[in-house]
Amino acid sequence: MYRHQTEKKDPLLGLLLVSLLLLSTLIVSSVTIFIAERTYHNPFYFFNRHLLHLVLACISFSMGYLVRPSTWVRYRVLLLFMAFALLAVVLVPGIGTVINGSRRWIRLPLMTIQTSDPAKLLFILFTSAYCAEKFGNKLSFLQKWIPLISLLSLFAGLLLLQPDFGSAIVIAGVILQILFIAGMPILSFLMIIAAASMQAILLAVFTPYRFIRIISFLDPWLFPYSAGYQLTQSLMAIGRGGLWGVGLGNSLQKIFYLPEAHTDFIFAVFCEEIGAIGGVLVMGAFCLIVIRLMQWSYRFYTESDYFKSFYMSGLAAWIGFQFLVSAGVNMGLLPTKGISMPLLSYGGTHVLTSLFAFGIAFRCLHDQPR
Repeated sequence: MYRHQTEKKDPLLGLLLVSLLLLSTLIVSSVTIFIAERTYHNPFYFFNRHLLHLVLACISFSMGYLVRPSTWVRYRVLLLFMAFALLAVVLVPGIGTVINGSRRWIRLPLMTIQTSDPAKLLFILFTSAYCAEKFGNKLSFLQKWIPLISLLSLFAGLLLLQPDFGSAIVIAGVILQILFIAGMPILSFLMIIAAASMQAILLAVFTPYRFIRIISFLDPWLFPYSAGYQLTQSLMAIGRGGLWGVGLGNSLQKIFYLPEAHTDFIFAVFCEEIGAIGGVLVMGAFCLIVIRLMQWSYRFYTESDYFKSFYMSGLAAWIGFQFLVSAGVNMGLLPTKGISMPLLSYGGTHVLTSLFAFGIAFRCLHDQPR
């Protein structure tokens, strides 16, 4: 039994992860040449930094892999404290840095850290550990689920103060999926989903700049030089790419037309250069990653290894939801939000955090239960 547990491997998951990281290197180098030349007088500025991020991400993966899953369960309270500390410290004047009207970053000598990414991972680890410890206990709904729902509300509230509406939506979806798999009653689950959806709608409608985004999302061509500018440029990029694309490096929209082309809208430029075929292949890769993680979640669940099961499902939901939101924004299916595409977009924090998260996942496959 234990010998069988130690031989869990997933070469397909590893291949998909490496392939997306290599693809990100190509597309980041293509997208950032012009903006790097104009801003830093070095066309390879972002490319060099991206390579550095990948090297650090490999170290981050190793660090996640070195920690036994039981350690996350044992120190779950510390994880919770660290998650909230990361979100709170960025709101402190003089520490948090305001970029594009949002206070989400802390500047360090070598890089700028977006604290929401590691905070989300820590909260997913805490929720997985909490649910694993409480699984099967004969506790009332008030004792078992309300504390987590309250913590999730507070966590999302801190994200909204930054403001980071997109991340709040993503983490809410991830945590609610974990709770559902952990046995939350279906009626209670649906009621919480309905309440959260209503709150999100109210926040979107009654916050002026979010309401403008919704209006411009419904018909961006009415506001081509204001609120709908990013979306119209993104749609033009995807439309220009057609089926097979204009060729790697030949994007027109990346030449100062599409803002945040290397982060939030990298998928649009990718579709312009590689075409709809490339976009579908990337979607397929992300779908396979989510499917494999969910398959492992189910297997661990059947083996009563609940922390690993809940964590795998949480990681699958995180990657899947963030990809859907990012791709949906790029294709005009969702209102514009500041959400980067996991594993593909330029950015040190999200790459390091993602690889650390996958390091934990691969350790879950390797580690035998105690």
